[in-house]
Amino acid sequence: SRRRAFTLIELLVIIVIIGILAGLTVGVAGIASRRSKISRTQAELARLDLAVRDYKARFGFYPPDNVRDVNNLVMDPVLNQLAYELRGATFDRANLTYTALGDSAAESILRADYRQWFGANNLGGVYNSSDSAANVKNFLKSGRAPQVRSAQLGPGFFVRVLAVPVEWPANHPLAATDSRFLPPLAGVPGGPPVNPWRYNTTNPTNNPGEFDLWADIVIGDEIMTIGNWKEE
Repeated sequence: SRRRAFTLIELLVIIVIIGILAGLTVGVAGIASRRSKISRTQAELARLDLAVRDYKARFGFYPPDNVRDVNNLVMDPVLNQLAYELRGATFDRANLTYTALGDSAAESILRADYRQWFGANNLGGVYNSSDSAANVKNFLKSGRAPQVRSAQLGPGFFVRVLAVPVEWPANHPLAATDSRFLPPLAGVPGGPPVNPWRYNTTNPTNNPGEFDLWADIVIGDEIMTIGNWKEE
């Protein structure tokens, strides 16, 4: 007896069904990935927001931010010193360097460089610092360790920043025509760029009298802002 084979039409129908199922699978995976990135960022945002408020409860003011122009209040929310102020830092009086808790001596920063890169609000250096680690408060001690990265500001010169748990793409295809997709900060040579938490307490537009804390994350061809303010 002859075995019945698939006709061409039946094969095409099967191929179409397989394509549809594959497309549905990719779509579901993409939605899950998107939700995961958003939820991880929101969870870390809530933790950092609480740490900033605890900082104020102890010192009477929010952690300083990076004011580049005092007269015009020009801010640099991308490059901020939350990694030092919220973790606390030890101060080496002999070498005039700060080392954030959890860092090594190789990651120390000169007080003069700290003042230069972190703006006019930081001429006094790291406020949450001491020559003894026992006298420093780590506001990020509870829970998992914060994601801290080295951002390169010049040849061989790095500062420590708090990084968003969602990496910034190194070579986004839209970066050539849209500067918003360019990496915010360079990382270590050969490594991925740094996506830092952004911070403004001098002239916050969303939380007047308090502080704006937010992250920009790239999802596909979209940049999503997740901040500590109520969405309208």
